Amino acid sequence: MKKHSQMLKGLLGIIAGITLLLALALPAFAEQDVTLSVIVRDENSDPLKGAVFTLVSNVENDKTAYTSAASDENGMAVFTGLPQNGEFDLIQKSAPEGYLKDEHIYLITINNGSVYTLYDGELAEYETVAAENKKYTPYTVEVPFTVEVKQTGKKAPGKETFTINPIGDFFTQYEYIKIVSATVETNGAGKFNGTLKFTVPQEHLVYLSDGFNIAQVKGNKEGWTYSDAIFCMVPELSLETDNGAAAITGFRIHAVTLKDGEYALGEEELNEACFINSYNMAEEEKPPVNNPDKTPVKENEKPKSPKTGDNAADFAITLMLTGIALGGVSIAFKKKHV
Repeated sequence: MKKHSQMLKGLLGIIAGITLLLALALPAFAEQDVTLSVIVRDENSDPLKGAVFTLVSNVENDKTAYTSAASDENGMAVFTGLPQNGEFDLIQKSAPEGYLKDEHIYLITINNGSVYTLYDGELAEYETVAAENKKYTPYTVEVPFTVEVKQTGKKAPGKETFTINPIGDFFTQYEYIKIVSATVETNGAGKFNGTLKFTVPQEHLVYLSDGFNIAQVKGNKEGWTYSDAIFCMVPELSLETDNGAAAITGFRIHAVTLKDGEYALGEEELNEACFINSYNMAEEEKPPVNNPDKTPVKENEKPKSPKTGDNAADFAITLMLTGIALGGVSIAFKKKHV
């Protein structure tokens, strides 16, 4: 009996040891590191460094970015430490300078540590996504406009700088657009011509075919009333270029009104996009000139002759009067003794 009891205790000890080992080992198996990789190549199938991809939560009402990864010199972007379960959208956030990013959205599902992707409407085991980023040709769009300055006060306007910008979601969300020039300098009243310049990929000029809006940036200087006009510039595209890509040959211009948050396009075609500004300031009064050497004359008071301080002239007059007096005395003396 005693022998069986010792064997039982030994068996229980072995079972306890095995249980402890399993308890320590199972979490490691359960929490295996989930990874996901993307390979990026250019149009020549060469690996591309610097492409950034993001996993965005695909849960309803939660589209926050979960994590991001950038491609290395081998073109590999690797996500590590992903959760055991979850649904995500795999998207490319940005491309290296001069390249167009992959616009696809890849649906990713992680189930108990296994990664799947939606393919033809069905879940399939995930295979490394191969994304292509093509190099694009930058195209400079030149948009003509006019700024008119009107003088409505007595003081003439001086030198000013006005800025014209494209507006709308396309220009705020489209990362390839780069503004080159958007200002015009004025001096005095009159009309001043300017050009809004920005670059876009020539391959994407078609995105502008429906037109885009431009408006003047309002200032806050005293005396100025700034233009609130909006114009729609509709490009005229041509495919007759050397490389067969689209080019802009001109613009059709329409006034735009903003009502209840919606843009309404005017039917009449305009000759120019003219932003009218007015300047109204009174002429500055000139301060009176003070002459410290001039003594003001009081009303009903004759001005006094200034003292010259010429002692020689006073002596000469005194001497002349004395001579006249002595001459008179001499004549009177002679008459008395005749």
